[in-house]
Amino acid sequence: MTGAALVVGGSGAIGAAICRAIAARGMDVAITARSSTESARNVAADVEGLGNRSRVVEVDLDEPESLARAVKETVDNFGSLDTLIYAAGLLPDQMWCSTVDIEKFRAHLVSETVGCFASISYAIPHLRETAGSVVAVTSVAVRRNVRRDVLSASPKAAIEALIRSVAAEEGRYGLRANAVGVGVLADGIAQKLVDSGAVAAEAMRETEAALPMRRLGKAVEIAEVVSFLVSPSASYVTGQVIDVDGGYSV
Repeated sequence: MTGAALVVGGSGAIGAAICRAIAARGMDVAITARSSTESARNVAADVEGLGNRSRVVEVDLDEPESLARAVKETVDNFGSLDTLIYAAGLLPDQMWCSTVDIEKFRAHLVSETVGCFASISYAIPHLRETAGSVVAVTSVAVRRNVRRDVLSASPKAAIEALIRSVAAEEGRYGLRANAVGVGVLADGIAQKLVDSGAVAAEAMRETEAALPMRRLGKAVEIAEVVSFLVSPSASYVTGQVIDVDGGYSV
């Protein structure tokens, strides 16, 4: 697997694992970050340590022009864009629907959904040229209806709908689009919610015990499925959402 990838949100736990996984398979990687630029540089160093080129680009999901710049810098530096991976997202507050302020809901929905749409929109002309692929990292909460998760599930549902639209419209150019629904991870947002006190540690232990596989997932397990979806092995897979959740959504 060769070529160049742009990973939007590549400095987070899942994004970083994805960058390392696709670099290990031979891809050059451009990594975006909004505030975690030091983390992004560390990921870039890992990519280069695997023998591939890397680049860190600062973006703001609320400023679409910064995403256009990220796409341009990827193409200018690597010569092409073969893969776009959208792994960005806000750390959501855990709130009941009845208590969410409308402007807060709007901010989450617009930032994540428009950020994903803008990334794909700017990337499509280049991905058509390479018959490339798009993968968005979403959430099993879209299907499991987790309580107090509306600020995360709603944008992710919109992103999955966008992915299906892209798959339906762009397949004629050889461009594929898929999503990976993330379950509860030991090193993802769920752990950050526990650390912040938004979710009780006991509640997380109960969730883990209720999972069919009786354990929390790992970011690297998400990364392996993303790597498959952008590889030639998945050349006839498009418009799909693959949940990687240890059976959480069963």
